[in-house]
Amino acid sequence: MRLYNTIQSMLVIALALVYCQSSYAQCTDNGNYWNNSWTSCQDSSNPNPAHGDSKWIMYEFHAGQNIDGSHIWNANRSGESGSGIQEVIIDYSVDGSTWINLGTYTWAQAPETDTYEGFAGPSFGEVYLQKILFTVVSTFSDANCASLAEVKFETVPGLCNGPIDECGICNGPGAAIWYVDSDGDGLGDSAQIIEDCNQPAGFVSNDLDLCDDGTLGWQDMAVLFVDNTCTSCHGNNATSGLNLLTYSSFMQGGDNCGSAITVGTNLVDIIETGNVSCSNGVVNAAMNINAGFTMDAEELAAIQEWIDSGAPELCTEACPNADACGDCVGNGLEYNIEARLLLEGAYDQAGEMSTHLSDDGLLPLTQPFNRAPWLYNGNEFANSIPANVTDWVLVEIKCLNDPDRVIEQRAAFLRNDGRLLDTDGSVGVTFDRLQSNTDYHLVIRSRNHLAVVASSYVNAPGNLIFDLRFEANVLGANQLASLGNPYYGLKAGDFNSDGLMTFVDFNAYMAQPSMVYSYEDLDCNLDGHVTVADYNLYRLNASAIGVSIAF
Repeated sequence: MRLYNTIQSMLVIALALVYCQSSYAQCTDNGNYWNNSWTSCQDSSNPNPAHGDSKWIMYEFHAGQNIDGSHIWNANRSGESGSGIQEVIIDYSVDGSTWINLGTYTWAQAPETDTYEGFAGPSFGEVYLQKILFTVVSTFSDANCASLAEVKFETVPGLCNGPIDECGICNGPGAAIWYVDSDGDGLGDSAQIIEDCNQPAGFVSNDLDLCDDGTLGWQDMAVLFVDNTCTSCHGNNATSGLNLLTYSSFMQGGDNCGSAITVGTNLVDIIETGNVSCSNGVVNAAMNINAGFTMDAEELAAIQEWIDSGAPELCTEACPNADACGDCVGNGLEYNIEARLLLEGAYDQAGEMSTHLSDDGLLPLTQPFNRAPWLYNGNEFANSIPANVTDWVLVEIKCLNDPDRVIEQRAAFLRNDGRLLDTDGSVGVTFDRLQSNTDYHLVIRSRNHLAVVASSYVNAPGNLIFDLRFEANVLGANQLASLGNPYYGLKAGDFNSDGLMTFVDFNAYMAQPSMVYSYEDLDCNLDGHVTVADYNLYRLNASAIGVSIAF
């Protein structure tokens, strides 16, 4: 324990926690007083600003303690008991910045004898603290100096100095987060967690698994090769041998197989038998022989499974079992789809629509479909609205054999001539998850018209241009409104975009029938205002039902 006091005429330190033979007899040095008294004869700045300049003494423990009782020996050296403290303010603190007042106390004057046993001081009630401050209010007769012989504090070990968490640990962090490890590779899935004080079976403490369904990537293969001392079995560079240190060096394949190492059973043959169907074959012994047959059948099967799924760098790019759409995340190619369509509510004349929303500065720069019912989380954003834009639309690619499955979505601008524009103003919308020579549905949605579904399929790299202004190119007669020969448009009035024109849409309009200069879903003629004109469009199409594929 350290003791602080002001710079005094006599600076001596009394140790407050010392061992004495007698329980409360003052420790002596064969005299009738305690030589190491604390004495202060001038005021100085108090650690507790509330007390200003004063005479004070502060006790500081090296670490926080729970303090209960105390015992005081007032000043009792011959001729100096008048300097003893008569009235004192006691504060305590954990950090020395925030002080808590214990109380103001009046103490008895000490006899100047060598049998003085002091008196019981105040109790701190087992409070946790690190610093105790005595501020002198008055002494018995000395107007200049204050003195104190000794103080004893009683510590209470073993108490919790803070909250006990739900796991029963003092000042503990609480239950830990655990991540499911379904495939047993020691890596957890960040999407599936539980909180528990103890590690549950099947869970781990990390969330490093990109694919917890057993799908493999290079991170899985790299560990396998390192564990089996196979990182450079056929040389240390890609031009003269097989290097398994990095994914890029593996893909080069060394001087035997080149990129053919990722085909068929080539890599497993190199590991297991040393014989492969590459142009030059493998001259040296099989990898497993060189490594002491450390790789077992299960590990060989994992390597083959990885090769069969395309030997992807990331497990998220693997495609071990392509679905009926041929869809594999990350394995698709980029294709630009062009389409033209018209909206009944915004139709003007001669195959063109109005541009009131963009002309009046009401069209948002960020796609508006990031809310119900669309819940599209795309980040499409334009620095400025391209010329002659009517509104935003949402373009979807759906699986032909499973229309409930959306393969990819993109928000795009709809120009007044019906053409789709990307956010940079270029014609068409680019998708990057489409498989070549695979049929998909094309669906286009607006905020307040029935969605449209193309009657022909998206099939890259062939059919990528769609003109949905004509009845023959669209599925479902109920989906379209005639705009005058030869054009058709999407029916207006589906205020909640659920594919049905019902009382629900009517109720939505009636709840807010008048808005001006605002971007609203109820504004189905897209003039920036919600008026009876929008209601009349809904009434014209009441009871219309969209094509089920779209919803």
